[in-house]
Amino acid sequence: MPIAHMEQTQTIVETSDAKMAEQFSAISIPHSILQIIPYQIAVEYFVLPYGLDEKGRVRVLMAYPGDAESLQRIQFHTGNLIRPLQVSKDVALRLITKHYGALATPEKTAETTLSPAKDRLVFNQLTSTIGIVNDIIHEAVRLRASDIHFEPFEREMLVRFRIDGVLQEMMCIPKERILEVTSRIKIMSRLNIAEKRRSQDGRIRISENGKDVDIRVSSMPTDFGEKIVLQQLTIVYKKARMLICRVRHPSTPTPSSETG
Repeated sequence: MPIAHMEQTQTIVETSDAKMAEQFSAISIPHSILQIIPYQIAVEYFVLPYGLDEKGRVRVLMAYPGDAESLQRIQFHTGNLIRPLQVSKDVALRLITKHYGALATPEKTAETTLSPAKDRLVFNQLTSTIGIVNDIIHEAVRLRASDIHFEPFEREMLVRFRIDGVLQEMMCIPKERILEVTSRIKIMSRLNIAEKRRSQDGRIRISENGKDVDIRVSSMPTDFGEKIVLQQLTIVYKKARMLICRVRHPSTPTPSSETG
């Protein structure tokens, strides 16, 4: 490519970036939209949500929209399809900092909120597969996570816990150990190890602090392997019972109202 043409192309890109930065600095993005993608994820993937389209897809500014793995991860985190618009990394970071503001440093609101440095599980290559799976399950029970998600990607498997309704990333398992971990969970839940193209359901029962914990296991095929979800039925049943009790007994009569 001629040097003059390269310089002209670069100028066009820079001008476009400047216009995008000016345009999106001037708008106000509702907190309800920003909360779709947590600040930490926004910074990690250089992505800024700014609205929804007519089909419910999340409109985002993104530095690397051609990265299929990043798109898939963001969609896993949000539970929504993404409609990206490309900007440079510098513009993305500048706009993220401006729009997230106070959301960039969220306060700890509950005892179960995880500190990435302190509470995130660390993968140890020397730990046996049985030990890895046991550590993940026991930690989920300790943190009272309702779900454990094992999500395979092209280069790794993400392990996420759902705590107080929010999915939080806990561990990354390298590609070479994904099949071992998946097989171990399927053995524990009495699923067919050879069946990888169909969804399966099973159960695991473990003992934690002298109490039995029932866990429902679901496997489903994806492009990069089997996604497995573990759900603590003890927590699910307890929440369901509490909801039923509220419906049946919306208010408890006071002693004074019982006496005639």
